[in-house]
Amino acid sequence: MCDLLETCRLMLFSKLLQESGGKPIQHGGRTVVPLFRFHASPGAKVTLRLISSTPAPVQGIRLSATGGQLRIHDKLDRSFVLWADEAPSEIDVGCCEAPGEL
Repeated sequence: MCDLLETCRLMLFSKLLQESGGKPIQHGGRTVVPLFRFHASPGAKVTLRLISSTPAPVQGIRLSATGGQLRIHDKLDRSFVLWADEAPSEIDVGCCEAPGEL
């Protein structure tokens, strides 16, 4: 169950990120970003490590590809949502231009 303090913190982040025009903000000596993009070539593999998260509300991360697909284990898709309470702490993500390329 989410407590009032955590709800207020999430509302604060939303407000601050909106006021920044979606640019990264600083909070408690850490950088908070609403979105992180980078170029990955077909055949590239990225290892995602989930370092920490709050228990409530459950946090997640959305991974998506433009102009290609992602592979996690034996599944191919343009996007995945990974939830901190269900995902392993380390996940290999492959970048595919077409299904079955990796």
